[in-house]
Amino acid sequence: MPKMKHPLRLTRLSDAFVPLALAICALFLEPSISLRLFVGCFAVSALSLFSCFGIRAAFAMQPSMRSVRGTVKCALLLQIAGGLIAALIGVLFLKGERDALPLIAAGLLLNIEHMFYEYLYAAGDRRSAMLTHSLTAAFLIAGMSLAKGPEGSHDLWKLVAMAGISAIVSAVIGCAIGDGLKGRLNAQVIRCAPRAALQCALYPAVALLILWAMKSTACAFPFFAGWTLCALCRTPFRRSTLEAVPLNRALLIALAASAAIWAVLTFIPGLMTDIDASRLPGSLLAQLPTACVLVAAAAACSFALYGNMKKNKDE
Repeated sequence: MPKMKHPLRLTRLSDAFVPLALAICALFLEPSISLRLFVGCFAVSALSLFSCFGIRAAFAMQPSMRSVRGTVKCALLLQIAGGLIAALIGVLFLKGERDALPLIAAGLLLNIEHMFYEYLYAAGDRRSAMLTHSLTAAFLIAGMSLAKGPEGSHDLWKLVAMAGISAIVSAVIGCAIGDGLKGRLNAQVIRCAPRAALQCALYPAVALLILWAMKSTACAFPFFAGWTLCALCRTPFRRSTLEAVPLNRALLIALAASAAIWAVLTFIPGLMTDIDASRLPGSLLAQLPTACVLVAAAAACSFALYGNMKKNKDE
């Protein structure tokens, strides 16, 4: 089989929009709220069997739009159920945490938006999918800015409102282009839950262990820097031999660059103190070593999930 002039690329740049927006929020606005918003999204996603991410794998195994619409309908019901369970847990066990319910609500809405974002890709409208996800990233930054009040106070229901707008926009465009949600419920997304759970939970678990071992306090921006790399590498299944070549190369470059920057910042005496960190946003310089470690961890996790080192038999 002759080699292809242009290697296959499955990377969707828009997958990184929301993680990148959260990284910006963590750096310039509210690092603790950004991290807790991720926890809210993850909690709702876990209680809904990771359906907002599992639908991508489900779509890859479905030849007809009727099946796709049935999968979206099933995933939407799972999301609502997961959000209700998370809210109930918040009311019963997190009574002293006044931010629990708005963060759960915002997490549910962002997951619903992501679900319709995947639906638009499945319907073949890449431009609309990228548009809705870029609007979501912008609304997320705007919502975080509006929620930030004077002297450390905040009103997270403004963030919920912006997340709601993004979910509505995504749902309306998705239903308009995908011909609504006609068709019977399709449970393929439930069968994809174990795969989606591993893809969603591996990097957060590894990052949590690393941050605990490093006893790092400034962890929001480094965490989202690594998550952005994971989001760029995400695919429904492990890549084939041909598809994995550019991915393996990119991950190796990211790993080497992170290690080099970490070594320079860590082992060159006086470098961290010589640079005026106050001129950098959100103490960026102080967080760079931790960010390098988590980006390297994200590269390793992405290779474990999506990489492939097998030789192509047709070469």
